[in-house]
Amino acid sequence: MVIKVINIGKYVIVMSKICKILQVLNQIVYGLPAEHPLAKSSPLGELLGHTPPQVIAGGLLGIMTSTIIYLISHSGNNT
Repeated sequence: MVIKVINIGKYVIVMSKICKILQVLNQIVYGLPAEHPLAKSSPLGELLGHTPPQVIAGGLLGIMTSTIIYLISHSGNNT
């Protein structure tokens, strides 16, 4: 369990740094002269990861799935 928490912490740090890099790249592209080939390119998405509703839905799905598996695996042990 501790290893998972550490990995999640590293994931959050990496995602944060990637977002900052994307912001800087977008600023560079916005600063290009109009005649530059990349000046008309669409901006890079700066939002990474899941939205709060996706996190909630994933948590609920995990709880429901584990409950169903538990109930199925223990349904034959009523003796």
